[in-house]
Amino acid sequence: MILDEATSALDPKSEQEVQKAIENVREVEKHLTIIMIAHRLQTIETAQNLLYINSPKKMLAAEKLTEEYDYIMNLLKTETYKH
Repeated sequence: MILDEATSALDPKSEQEVQKAIENVREVEKHLTIIMIAHRLQTIETAQNLLYINSPKKMLAAEKLTEEYDYIMNLLKTETYKH
């Protein structure tokens, strides 16, 4: 399943409902891969794996609970969302 900015135009309550529905699908469909393209930090934080693309030559991949994942999240919080 590919979700492209699935929560970008939602209010916080609706976003939580969509995130919960995605989690429910993930629990039932263990072999389903969900690709979420997102800019909202709240959406990104729910990902089990990240692919951070800054440019064609700078891509970082990481799995949750790894140093690389923490590094990407820190990049997002300090660089992308610093405003």
